[in-house]
Amino acid sequence: MVRSGTDSRLTLLKAERRSSSLVGTVAVAEYHHPDAAERQRLGRPQLAEVRDRFTQTVRERLGFGKTLRADRGGATRRQLWAGLEEFLSDGAQRKILYWTGHGVQRGDEGYFLACADSWQSGEFDPARAVSLLELVGFLLRPEHETDTLLIIDACSSQSYNSLGEAVRHAVELERDFAVVRARQSRRKGFAVIGTSGADAQVPAGRWVTWLEEALAKPDFVADDQARPFEPSALYLPLPYLCRAVDARAADDGLDEPAQRPDCREVRALPNNFLDNPHYHQSDRPVYTPAVLSRRKPWIEAEQFVLEENSHLGRHFAGRWEAQSRIVRWMDTHPKGLLAVTGLAGTGKTTLLGRLALTSLPSWREALGPDLNPAALPRAGSIHAALSCRGQSAHSLAAHLREVLTDIDGAPPLPEEPVTSERFTAAFEELVGRAGSVNLLFDALDEALPDQAHAIARHVLSPLANTPGVRVIVGTRSQPRRRAASPAGEESLLDTLELSIEPVVLGDDEEARASIAGMVLSVLDTAQSPYRGEARQEDRDWTAQTVAAGSRGSFLVARLAAEGLARRATVAAEAELLAWLREGGVDLRARLAEETRHLSEQPGAQRAHEALRALAVVQGPGLPPDEAWLTLANALREAGTPELTLEDLGQVCRSADGGIVATQKDGSRQGAGRIRHQLAHPSYGEFFLSDAGLTSGEAHRRVLDALHARARGRGGWSEGDEYTLEYLGAHAAQVGPDALRELFEDVDFLLRTNPDVMLPLAAGLARDCDGAALYGRVAGSFPRASGPLPASVLLERKALLSATAFISHREASYRALRRDGGFLPW
Repeated sequence: MVRSGTDSRLTLLKAERRSSSLVGTVAVAEYHHPDAAERQRLGRPQLAEVRDRFTQTVRERLGFGKTLRADRGGATRRQLWAGLEEFLSDGAQRKILYWTGHGVQRGDEGYFLACADSWQSGEFDPARAVSLLELVGFLLRPEHETDTLLIIDACSSQSYNSLGEAVRHAVELERDFAVVRARQSRRKGFAVIGTSGADAQVPAGRWVTWLEEALAKPDFVADDQARPFEPSALYLPLPYLCRAVDARAADDGLDEPAQRPDCREVRALPNNFLDNPHYHQSDRPVYTPAVLSRRKPWIEAEQFVLEENSHLGRHFAGRWEAQSRIVRWMDTHPKGLLAVTGLAGTGKTTLLGRLALTSLPSWREALGPDLNPAALPRAGSIHAALSCRGQSAHSLAAHLREVLTDIDGAPPLPEEPVTSERFTAAFEELVGRAGSVNLLFDALDEALPDQAHAIARHVLSPLANTPGVRVIVGTRSQPRRRAASPAGEESLLDTLELSIEPVVLGDDEEARASIAGMVLSVLDTAQSPYRGEARQEDRDWTAQTVAAGSRGSFLVARLAAEGLARRATVAAEAELLAWLREGGVDLRARLAEETRHLSEQPGAQRAHEALRALAVVQGPGLPPDEAWLTLANALREAGTPELTLEDLGQVCRSADGGIVATQKDGSRQGAGRIRHQLAHPSYGEFFLSDAGLTSGEAHRRVLDALHARARGRGGWSEGDEYTLEYLGAHAAQVGPDALRELFEDVDFLLRTNPDVMLPLAAGLARDCDGAALYGRVAGSFPRASGPLPASVLLERKALLSATAFISHREASYRALRRDGGFLPW
């Protein structure tokens, strides 16, 4: 019954799509000419059959329904124009206009599509033809806006290398008002295909043959390893169809890409513009999104720059190509894993944040026509947007469970270890009952020590192998936090079971445009000398200049913009260029200036010492409490007085987001708690090197200070939450000897977080009795948040003691008996 209902809905959907679509065609096969021989030479009688083949293909294979022959009343310019008016005024939601016949390049006058009367005087008369620019402008008329694909299948009667250039000229001519207006305000997609490229003579009908052949190859693999004709994909994104046709043209001997057909977009068509001809309905709803209606798909919005009034919220531009590729992948893969990677500061987090935001209907409505339709995920189709920063495999899985419990119809997700079969089986049940899910995970490389690879292997990859689950991961290739790593450790990109090649962000035109938009947003803030309409020109030029010099780094550009916005006056051109040459876009120079500015605020003179603690903090940040104070004093300058909580509070009040990110904990367990962390983890190296410290030396100081603080308070039973949670992570980054000491301290092992310590046990299990014992038992420890109740401590101790006894680990067993021997053995 369920399958029957699904089939009925799909049949109804296809019928509705066909009835609201239109294929318009023009085939100019005969031309008037006073000379009979010339008439015969110009004639193309085969075009009628080519037109019929094209119409049949798009109706039977690509999901179109209604047809309109714009030349049915005749093929003179006047007659064709009447047919085109009829095509334009039709209310269809999806339209294709296919024009085949002669095309003529007229030098600077442009490219013209010949009509039947274009040669009736004996010479070609452009006034009796249709200019390609004119046709594009006509179809872009805003009062008839709809998703439209224009296909020009015209061979040139004078030279055969001009159609591709003409198409590019028509859609990229910035001085053409219709194109400029469409790029700025058009909501619907518009694309143009030219069926022949430079220096390649393509016989009439060859492109339609390539189209037919491309659609007949369901095993086609695109250059990004996508399989667009995969049977579970309901739709076929236009870029993938173009690539499939391009591959057929290459097989036909057109070796150079410039010789092959070309597709240009004014506004990208949505991914569901074309049906996938090889779609086959499965029993699992791998493309029907589950409904997440009771909360947004994230816990800590600030980690994705999604908080209200953020720069991402105020200015939303750029990275459309990368986002379009992710959306195409989501629409054409029933399951899998896609990575977004790039150097630090290239915008991985921002890209995933934009993807999450544009899935919210409220944001789409608020942002209006600036959104590229091909870069829009289906509304409500992002179900989780979580950061791995400071997380373990277990804690990340717990956050994922928390978000997904709000999916309508979702079954309860088990409190199971992430490596268990029940954990992944629960997601299979979720998809079967509620629909497919798309999950975003950022900052995999910033997980707890030795947890990035574990998260990749035991959480992300198993999820991505579940039909109906698609996982998008933002990460660098190597983890930032690690214990002593084995030689030849594989990269995170190798560990992840990627479905296709990763999306690599770098310094390109799109990045610079996005950076310029972000800089504009910063420069237009209150108190900035660049603010206001009178400074628009200065603001635009400055943003473009900073973006060009930032080498693709959003971090550097943001800090540079903050510095410029604090100036008393606008920098003159020569002054700005000199400032950029002298370190204006150098990360260390910008961080030094930001820290100096922060230190000049009342009461924040020791900001650099207070913030140094955040360079080594583990987990998702700290409130300005005793734990932060302990870290800061451990790392303060030699011979200086101790920092106070008042010092920390003043620094937090003065920090404006350039260096420090402030986050409100959105999880149910810690709702409302304010945490602080460096705005980007790469800032940590600056604060440590500024003090002459290596990472290992800094963690050594912190480890000793936290250990001493616990002893001073009466032992681990009085330990604070941060120390008990993350002391092992600090020890791991000092070295194996420091970690071994903790594994030999059974009182600490009873109280610490297994999510942190358990992954660290494997590396010491051979020669450390405590690590071997903990590695066997801790996976079964009961979890608890906050101070551990006596019952949890008792259960943990029972598990450790019993296992130590039966495995003859005498040292650990004796230590456990000494520690309040309340067990019967």
